[in-house]
Amino acid sequence: MKIELIVTDMDGTAVKYSNEPFYSSWDALADVFSEEQRKEWFTIRDKYLSKGNGFYREWFDKQVSSLRGIAVSAIEDILFPVPYTKGFRDFFMGLNGIKKAILSGGLDIVAEKIFEEVGFDYLVSQKLGIQKGYFTGRGKSFETGLDKSPHLIELCKKARVDLSRTCYVGDSRYDVSCLELVGMPVIFEPKQDLKSYAKQNSIVVIDDFRELKNHLKC
Repeated sequence: MKIELIVTDMDGTAVKYSNEPFYSSWDALADVFSEEQRKEWFTIRDKYLSKGNGFYREWFDKQVSSLRGIAVSAIEDILFPVPYTKGFRDFFMGLNGIKKAILSGGLDIVAEKIFEEVGFDYLVSQKLGIQKGYFTGRGKSFETGLDKSPHLIELCKKARVDLSRTCYVGDSRYDVSCLELVGMPVIFEPKQDLKSYAKQNSIVVIDDFRELKNHLKC
């Protein structure tokens, strides 16, 4: 079936920051803090990850509140230039005839930069509050928490493309709900917890986005 829309996750998929295990924009933010604050940042992350999706909003609010009063320019020095994954820019900038979208639970400031630099058609992300160049300590998280599938469904409706004609690219267990909805699921450099899932379900696995072109029926 012809693919008409490619939706990509961001953290660990479109971008790869130098932090393990998620290589995420969220974790990259810790570099703006003191050593003590960094420890607290990761303590909060690990605490709420272990609690599960029901505590997502509580985690989001705690993390975002710690950014209050920090200059956006200080964050930009840490996050940019965007550390694109292998082949990402080449693939998407050379893509013709297929719509492309970013669906990210990561930082909107990074997602918007990718949207502009690479030239995407759609972007769905969470939002961080900014006023007069400083973070307000507030933001708007996904109501569905770690489950992005409702946003994928809405995105396909907006693009007027059936899920069966959609390709979704992700890298972790948090992408499974989206991978299971689309006609063409793809996993980029799968995290350890997703490797067996990819094998059991015969899902295409890539480590360079340029490989994806060989799998598209367009």
